[in-house]
Amino acid sequence: MAHNTGHSSPFFNIFGYTAYLQVLTHTEARELIASSPIAFTDEDVEWILTQSCCWPLLLQILCSERLFNLEEEENDDNWREEGLRQMKLFAHLLD
Repeated sequence: MAHNTGHSSPFFNIFGYTAYLQVLTHTEARELIASSPIAFTDEDVEWILTQSCCWPLLLQILCSERLFNLEEEENDDNWREEGLRQMKLFAHLLD
């Protein structure tokens, strides 16, 4: 089907759209964080907002690490170190 329609990939309908997201407002970022199936503490929310500068990708990384940490019932801050490590690839967003 892709060949018949002139597309190069059978995934053209799935991956053919790119959305460019900008920085979220603090309200939008808080709403996104609040959608977590396990609530984060106010301290964690503030730390995530500060470190991510409300960039959606960075929010996703930090929230994912925090959620995983909570699901594993770990009571340490190793999730913060891991989140910051993963964010290094996207440091240009914070410039």
